[in-house]
Amino acid sequence: MKPKNKIIFVALLVLSLIFLAGCTSTQSTPHGAPTKKPLYVLQDSSIGPWASTHEHPVLLIFLNGNVLELSKSEYMIRARRVHIEGMDGAILHKHATGITIGHFLETLGMSLDENCFVDDKQNRYCTDEERTLQFYVNGDPNGEFNNYVIRDADRVLVTYGTDDAVSLSGQLDILNSITVST
Repeated sequence: MKPKNKIIFVALLVLSLIFLAGCTSTQSTPHGAPTKKPLYVLQDSSIGPWASTHEHPVLLIFLNGNVLELSKSEYMIRARRVHIEGMDGAILHKHATGITIGHFLETLGMSLDENCFVDDKQNRYCTDEERTLQFYVNGDPNGEFNNYVIRDADRVLVTYGTDDAVSLSGQLDILNSITVST
């Protein structure tokens, strides 16, 4: 190998190692606490820059009558612009304008549309003859699903299961009982 090619090869190797080290090193979360997981970066031009807002919507997801437990450590502070923190599992911390429910779920490896909710294990919960996927904002049905831009103090419910007004009422009661302290 010619000396010039060796220099280029070594330079590329060093740059690659620096890049890989940056992908696995400890990073700071939006609040300064270190995390070993790389933060998810939302790539959407409709999202404002970090710190363009500071809002606290509340989200609960019920699947067949059971709440999806987002208070686990693997769901905490997965992205800078929108995340859950403090192990509460329901209060979103939104630090950028234009964030949709779809954006937030994307940071957790989940997705939502008018037919299906897909969790981070790729389990699909889709409307069929027996069960229905429903999306509520502040107690009212909402047809925007993943496109809904979440706002401060919103109460968002994603629910999947049999049509049972009593359980829906109970789910909304639980959602509305969550206290947000800013």
